[in-house]
Amino acid sequence: MNPDEITGAVRAGKSLAAAGLRGVELAGTDLRGAALARADLRHARLRGTDLRGADLRGADLTDADLEEADVSGANLEDADLSEAALFDARLVGANLDRVETYFTHGTGADFTRASLRHALLSLSWFPEATFAGADLRKAHIRSSDFCRADFTAADLRGAHVEARLIAAECALDRATWSRDTGWWPKAEARELAAHTEEIGPGEFRFRPA
Repeated sequence: MNPDEITGAVRAGKSLAAAGLRGVELAGTDLRGAALARADLRHARLRGTDLRGADLRGADLTDADLEEADVSGANLEDADLSEAALFDARLVGANLDRVETYFTHGTGADFTRASLRHALLSLSWFPEATFAGADLRKAHIRSSDFCRADFTAADLRGAHVEARLIAAECALDRATWSRDTGWWPKAEARELAAHTEEIGPGEFRFRPA
């Protein structure tokens, strides 16, 4: 499908579920509410594209360019964002449950109030990204760069975190975690514990700085 056919189908409310759209050029287009579940969007050019409310469940967005795209409120459950460019992208309130990122670049991305339950954030870059109020329960965060990222009021209960959040100068005010949250390295875990207060059985909250 060419770009005009794709945008025309979206305007007509037609489903593009499981469509083969590899490498498609859709930068700056209006794809609000698009039905793109399980679509092959590998290497797609989506810079500045409006994908608010789109259904991207299970979509393959490997190496897609989503720089400055607005994906707020979209459903990306089970999507693959490995190697994708998310520089300054907006994913406010998006469903990113069980999403996978490997070597993903998300500098300045906005995940405010997004759901990232059971998400895998591995070997990726999210400096100065915002995860304020995000649900990261049971997420696996491994060997990624969160320099000066904002985790204010984020929910990290049951997450597995292999990242030096304090050393990275992350904002952690009012973020919550639980006894089954796995912190690594252990030295980081001890330092984090020194900045928290118990708010319930086995549940803790970071004190405001």
